[in-house]
Amino acid sequence: MLTVKSSLSQVLKVVDTSLQSIPYATIQVPKKNITLFADVNGACSLEEMALTGTDTLIISAIGYTTRKLAMNAGTREVILQRQIRILSEVVIYKGKWKMDNWGSQTKQRFTRNAARCGWVLSGPGDQIGRVVANKKSVKNARLLKVTFYTQHARGNVTPVRLRVYEVDEKGLPGHDVLVRTMIGYTNKNEGWLEFDVSEEQITMQNRLFFAAEYFDPSKHHWKTYQVEHRDRNGHRELKTINQYGGHFALNAEEGEGETWRQHNGQWLRWNTLPAQCHNLVVKVLVKYPDLKVR
Repeated sequence: MLTVKSSLSQVLKVVDTSLQSIPYATIQVPKKNITLFADVNGACSLEEMALTGTDTLIISAIGYTTRKLAMNAGTREVILQRQIRILSEVVIYKGKWKMDNWGSQTKQRFTRNAARCGWVLSGPGDQIGRVVANKKSVKNARLLKVTFYTQHARGNVTPVRLRVYEVDEKGLPGHDVLVRTMIGYTNKNEGWLEFDVSEEQITMQNRLFFAAEYFDPSKHHWKTYQVEHRDRNGHRELKTINQYGGHFALNAEEGEGETWRQHNGQWLRWNTLPAQCHNLVVKVLVKYPDLKVR
C-alpha cells in the first residue's frame, strides 16, 4: 500500500506509467463514504475531504489497475498501470448479420408503474447494474449499444458513466471490459440513455454486467425540493429532499440477469418489493452472423 505525505495544497495527480495524465480517475474514501473524480488533466483536490492518517484512498480508472494509498496527509503523483485486454478475434463473415436486443424487452411494464419502479443512486460514484446473458449461446456476438431508461429527473441533466464488467465466479462485477470513459446525460423528464460501444470491439460470449454510474468530475448536480409527509397519527410536515439526477427504471422481467447496486464501494444484491420492480431496465444491442441464411 502506498503512503501519501503531507502537502499544503492537497492535489492528487493520477498518471500512467509514461507519466501521462489519466482523465476522470475515481478517488474513493470508503471510511468517509466519499467519492470524487479527477478532472480531464487527472487532477483532484483533496483539501475539503478532511483526511487523517487512518484514511485509505482507493484510486481507480477505466482500463487501469486499482491502487490503495494510506493517507498520512498530502499528495503527489499516483501511477496506475494499464490493464491489458485481449481483443477478441475479428470475424470476417460475408453473409448476413442478425441484430438482436438482449436484456429488457418490454417498455409497458415500467412506464405504467414509473413512480414505484425507479431507483435514484445516492450520489457520484454509486452504480446500479444488471447481468445480461448470451441466451442463445450464439458465437461472435458483437456489442453495438447499451441503453438504460431514466425518468423523473426533476429538471436535472446529470452525467452518467457507462460501466461494463466481466462476471466473476460469485456472480459479481469483475474486471472492467471498457478501456475508455464513456459519458452520457440524463434528460429533464424520461427517455432512453444510449451508449454507442460499436468501436470497442467487445464480444459477448457468455454473460456481462452492465451498470450506470453517477459521474461528476466538476460540480454537483443536486436538486433540492420539498415533499409533504404524514406520520401514523396523520400529522403533516414538509421534508427537504436532495436528489441527484433521475430514477433508473426497474421492471418485472426477471430472467437470468440479477440486478446489483454499488454504494460506498460495496456491491449489494437488489432485493425489493413490489415484484414488478425486480430488475434494472437495460437493453443490449448485439449483432452476430446469421448462419441460417445461406
